[in-house]
Amino acid sequence: MKKQKINKLSIFTKLFYMFFFALVFVVIGRFLPEIYYQNFDNTNYYLIKTPVEVNKTEYKQNDTITLKFDRICLVNANATAFIELVLIDGENNFEILSDTRPLSLNNNPQHEIINIYFKLTEKIPCGNYFLRGTVYFKANNFDKNTQFYTNEFKIIN
Repeated sequence: MKKQKINKLSIFTKLFYMFFFALVFVVIGRFLPEIYYQNFDNTNYYLIKTPVEVNKTEYKQNDTITLKFDRICLVNANATAFIELVLIDGENNFEILSDTRPLSLNNNPQHEIINIYFKLTEKIPCGNYFLRGTVYFKANNFDKNTQFYTNEFKIIN
């Protein structure tokens, strides 16, 4: 029997190419989705119809404002809603009061109405106001947010 000569260069070359392509596939599989979701994904995972309805046009100090979110949600996530009460004073707007609350997002591609409550304090000056806010959540392990605002309303004594 004749012994075959093993070409050592071809074995090392094959091992190198196997390692190289395995590494390339791991890098592509790890970073390509991250690059896509971070830079190119324009999906609206959480939509809120704006302006958000409030239950009245006039409130008194210590009242509770009911915000009716007409929303569409495409993710299941725990979210945080940051809401600001904004005084409209001519050309300027001033944040008077803010609140942060947890919010549950349930995947529901149909319109869904939920109520969010915002409690006024007794030291709020009379005037014209609106509420604005941002809902912060994670979609595909990336931070996302959706902003909203309400129509104008008055706070009276």
